[in-house]
Amino acid sequence: MRVINQLQRKPNTIFLIDALGALGTAGLLYFLVGSNERWFGLPQHIVHELVLAAVVFFVYSFSCFMLHSNKWKSLLKVIAFCNVAYTVVTAVLMIQFAQQLTTLGFCYFIGEIIVILLLVWVEWKLIKSKN
Repeated sequence: MRVINQLQRKPNTIFLIDALGALGTAGLLYFLVGSNERWFGLPQHIVHELVLAAVVFFVYSFSCFMLHSNKWKSLLKVIAFCNVAYTVVTAVLMIQFAQQLTTLGFCYFIGEIIVILLLVWVEWKLIKSKN
C-alpha cells in the first residue's frame, strides 16, 4: 500500500512505470523469446505481433507520462484495459499453442501475465483513489 500512497502524490509516474514495463516486455519478447522459438515454443511471427502491441503500449504510456494531463485517470483507464486485453490474448495464445509451448514458454508467459495483472491492480487502485 505504500507504493499506492506514493503514486497518489505523483500519479503521472504510473505511466512511466507502465511504459518501462512495456519496453521491457517488447525487448524480452523480441530478443529472448522470438530469437529462441525452440526454447519457448511460440512461433516467431506470433511473438512479433506481441512485440508490436508492447511497443504501441510503450508509446501510449510514455506519451501520457510526458503530457502531464489533468485527465490522467481517463488515460490510465485506457492502458489498464489494454493491459488486461493483452493478458487475455496471451492466455488464449497459450491455450492455442499449448502443444508447442515448452515448460519455459509457459513459465515465461504466466510470469508476464502475473506481473501485468499486478500492474493493472495498482492502476485500478489509483483510478479509484480520490486524488
